[in-house]
Amino acid sequence: RERLLLERRRLVDEALDKTIAHVLEMPAEAYFARMAAMIREAAQEGQGVLWLDGRDLARLPADFMAGLQTSLAEGRRVELSVQPTDIGGGFLLRYDEIEIDCRLTALAEAKREELEDFLARELFPPED
Repeated sequence: RERLLLERRRLVDEALDKTIAHVLEMPAEAYFARMAAMIREAAQEGQGVLWLDGRDLARLPADFMAGLQTSLAEGRRVELSVQPTDIGGGFLLRYDEIEIDCRLTALAEAKREELEDFLARELFPPED
């Protein structure tokens, strides 16, 4: 049983690592289209500051922020921090004391339990 649990954990870790690597290697247009959708969902009332990884800042499309601003709900604004943060992909969105953590690793970790349950059912069904 312990070996099965360790193997399941290894498979989950591998799947999450590969998923994050795949997302990071997406073409900039596709990557930032997904990011914009996530930012629109996470945006709060007021003025937020968007923090990106240095790699993402370097490949950020020139018109990204302008397009994002026009697509945000009324009363929601986001400005881009020109200082990179070491988050490895995804973003942080800060509103005064509130920080919304949408790093790719944090999003993947949030889905870990669902993935572990799925793998347990699919790969290691109960023995009859």
